[in-house]
Amino acid sequence: MKAKKWFAMGLAGMMALTAAGCSGSQEAAGSAADTSTAGTDGTQAANGDAPTIGFVVFDYSGQYMSYVRKGVENYCADGKAVIEMYDSANDQNKQNDQVATLIEKDVDMLLVSLVDPGGADVIIDMAKEADIPVCFVDRAPLIEEGVLDKYDNSWFVGIGWREPGLDQAEMAKDTWRAEMVTMEKNGDGKLQYVICQGNIAQQDGIHRTEAVQDMFAQWSEEGIMESEQLDIQEGGWQTTKAKEIMDAWYVKYGNEIEAVISNNDAMAMGIIETLKENGTYDDPSTVIPVFGINGLPDIYDMLENDQLSGTILTSPWAEACACVDTLLNVYNGKDVLEGLDLTFGEWKDIRIPNEIITKENIDVARQEYNNCL
Repeated sequence: MKAKKWFAMGLAGMMALTAAGCSGSQEAAGSAADTSTAGTDGTQAANGDAPTIGFVVFDYSGQYMSYVRKGVENYCADGKAVIEMYDSANDQNKQNDQVATLIEKDVDMLLVSLVDPGGADVIIDMAKEADIPVCFVDRAPLIEEGVLDKYDNSWFVGIGWREPGLDQAEMAKDTWRAEMVTMEKNGDGKLQYVICQGNIAQQDGIHRTEAVQDMFAQWSEEGIMESEQLDIQEGGWQTTKAKEIMDAWYVKYGNEIEAVISNNDAMAMGIIETLKENGTYDDPSTVIPVFGINGLPDIYDMLENDQLSGTILTSPWAEACACVDTLLNVYNGKDVLEGLDLTFGEWKDIRIPNEIITKENIDVARQEYNNCL
């Protein structure tokens, strides 16, 4: 079935959901959350008759996802659900086996952070045969191809694909207008930029990158801001890889780079490390603005020290709460979105809104991530 039209919802609305639907998280977390991570029979016994959510995570080392999974644990620590969680270690076959094991153990619901977007077919078939709901989180299945239509009780919760990129473009434009005197390196009136893309084959990386490129192209056509993309490289969402890319860029382009757009904060950290090593921040005339996505706690010092110009908050807490609430609704015989300030998109997707974060409003991001510690 096709769901309702794509929703537009401000972060304030999601904050209200967080306050109402995710109440008591900090006090409840404690040691109870820690006992729900191993996926053992003892976890169920400790929580009595609470329903069980089998949670498979593409890779425990994924920086942003580590906050989402901790948010799920914290939100369920009051006993609303037991979490049996497994690390798929970036292996889709392993993840499929883990899902099969969880079904054999009679979990009541499945929460899946996919290794491979194409891996949803097999998991949906298993969930449908077992007649248990499955929610995909953060990493989307091939929803544009209608894969979620195979099973009524399957859906996706995650970040908007284009919105973070659109907000990055806005930040870059506003920074260029406000600081052109120091950003302009060659006097041609164009913003020369590079993009560190997370993954060239994954929806988040593709759409975030295209959103930036589309906005820059539109503004150039409209005479709002001229720009030129010097290069684009795949950083694999990783700090170390992004640093290697920025090392090469710095050798090739040096001071010609006037802005760096990074698909996430983890890569932005590697980019900034290169800039620090080259003394870029020692002189205002050599500063190169860097823009990230996620609002990770690791970058707060960089924001406050003007090394990172801005980031986009993609709340792991709101994402975690939405996953659990929708699953519990279906488990309790309700409609997926009953009682929740959430809306389905075109492809049975529930999108978590984002917000531009600078050093002036850094506490907004800090609060959301504090819920996931």
